[in-house]
Amino acid sequence: MSWQEAIIGVALVTEFFDGYLARRFHWDSKTGQRLDPVADKLFFISVCLTWVWMGKLSWIVLLLMGLRDIGVALLLLLYVAMGRYRLSRFIKPTRVSKLTTVFQYITFFAIFWWEAAVPALVFFTATTGVIALTQYILLLRRQHAVA
Repeated sequence: MSWQEAIIGVALVTEFFDGYLARRFHWDSKTGQRLDPVADKLFFISVCLTWVWMGKLSWIVLLLMGLRDIGVALLLLLYVAMGRYRLSRFIKPTRVSKLTTVFQYITFFAIFWWEAAVPALVFFTATTGVIALTQYILLLRRQHAVA
């Protein structure tokens, strides 16, 4: 096992246990709810940018795998620019969004162990990412209409 695989494996395990323990023992806070997705995005982008630099990943694959994350970041910037950041902070992750994260991690491992599966996994990651982003847009629009 390479050091890269070990880091990704540890990140995956800690991500799972972090969520599991928080739900199991009701160890959640507003700060944790805000920081957890930020930490996930930083991990994702750091792995992807490292692999682009190393030649393991193309920019196109990075963009496809990060469609949800890029879209959410742009939405957040838009809401901040509109002065409506308070509305956007109450959106909780959807199941499809969590599935996108699962596909991202599986794709990371496939890059090491099963390269033939990477194109299909990138497709599933991009597809679930677009669906999740669409759900977030609809949730924000609904909140915006209510506020």
